[in-house]
Amino acid sequence: DMVDYLSDLPYRTQGNAQIDKAVNGSMLQITTQKYKKGFGIHAVGSVQTTLPAGIYDRFITDVGKQSGQPYVMEFALKMDNRQLTTTGPVNNSKKTTWDYPLDGVSVLHIDVLYGGDGAGNDHGSIGAPMVLDLSDLKSGTYQMVINYGDATVVRILDF
Repeated sequence: DMVDYLSDLPYRTQGNAQIDKAVNGSMLQITTQKYKKGFGIHAVGSVQTTLPAGIYDRFITDVGKQSGQPYVMEFALKMDNRQLTTTGPVNNSKKTTWDYPLDGVSVLHIDVLYGGDGAGNDHGSIGAPMVLDLSDLKSGTYQMVINYGDATVVRILDF
């Protein structure tokens, strides 16, 4: 397969976490985008996976506060125990897309954190987290459309 979802691979979660649904059991949703694959995690929590060596080239996901939940929270991405990025405090109107080459990375770790205004309603959504094997593709620009029936995610890949 060219694409594998983290929720279909061996993973470990910490905290109050739901697999392929929001913390409250509804469909994962960040702003208006719905997802059938991913994680709903209440802050403070995390998801981590160890990748097999040499298979995957790229990691892509959307992160944000579950739609309809008030207040702010934060997400942080680590690869091999090195923090790459953080969203800073985000509310339910902000979706952040992370797209990073893996370059030999073996451990992916996403932290779901408080945003500085307390612990209420900190329902984080990690939407369509995927690792890609691009070894059979030539360099260029590709559009990848993932259709879930009632949820479609479009990704543009440049490499």
